[in-house]
Amino acid sequence: MQILNYGIDRLRISFSNYKLKDFDSFTECFPQKGSSRGWLWYKNHIASIGFSNDGIYCSVEFFALFFITKGQRFNKTEAIVKEFLDSFFSAYSAYKVTRLDIFIDQKKNTLEPLTHDIYTGTSKLEHYIYGEEGNIGTYYLQPKTKAWILKRYDKSEEIIAHNISHRYNEHYNSNVIRTEYSYQKKCLKNLKEQSFANVIAYAIRNMGKLKIVESEKLIELLTKEVQQVCNTYKSSKGQYTGEKVKRQILENARQLHAEYNSMSNDKHEFISRLLDI
Repeated sequence: MQILNYGIDRLRISFSNYKLKDFDSFTECFPQKGSSRGWLWYKNHIASIGFSNDGIYCSVEFFALFFITKGQRFNKTEAIVKEFLDSFFSAYSAYKVTRLDIFIDQKKNTLEPLTHDIYTGTSKLEHYIYGEEGNIGTYYLQPKTKAWILKRYDKSEEIIAHNISHRYNEHYNSNVIRTEYSYQKKCLKNLKEQSFANVIAYAIRNMGKLKIVESEKLIELLTKEVQQVCNTYKSSKGQYTGEKVKRQILENARQLHAEYNSMSNDKHEFISRLLDI
């Protein structure tokens, strides 16, 4: 199985008590797109930004192109997002992640359906297909709570249909299957802390319950990402995260390794520094 790319497809963060540096400069970059349910929205090709009418809350949703142009990987995303926010806001607080979509693009000839067989968790699942008549469309799998959604579709077809091949390399011209994991606010709200590193560790751990990442290469990539996150938490002292959250992150990583090992028979040493903690 050839993995062409992986990373974050969509990321939504929320915060309060914000202050824009320059409203005119902001609207030049993000034209107004309208209002909805007490929110005023601005949007361009990389992000959608909403402000609540009471002036307290702000929500920023980053699209795939934002990460593609930055050459993003998990362990660098928080710094990239903070750099973006600091360029437009002079103040903001109570930063938390409220949505995270992770994708894996593979070079395949067929679009296999998503079924209950690929999930090792205990949630009751629903699966369905969406698409026009005569078109395979998109396969979906999700728990009945709709807290997270897994979907699979032909990415090359989407690129051709929307004429956006300039964002990708030639491998995306045909037979590229995207598998996307979407973790919604309903799923993430149960985390005691919705910091970026905590949400990432949670999502990667839960990906281990899906038998569609059986690839030594992907395991190697994700292991490195987890190591970066864990090392950051290990070196931080007296920060907002707290020791309890750090220990939970490390425990998640240990369980992640056990799940991957059972799935792939991976015999490589897993983060010796982490296991020594």
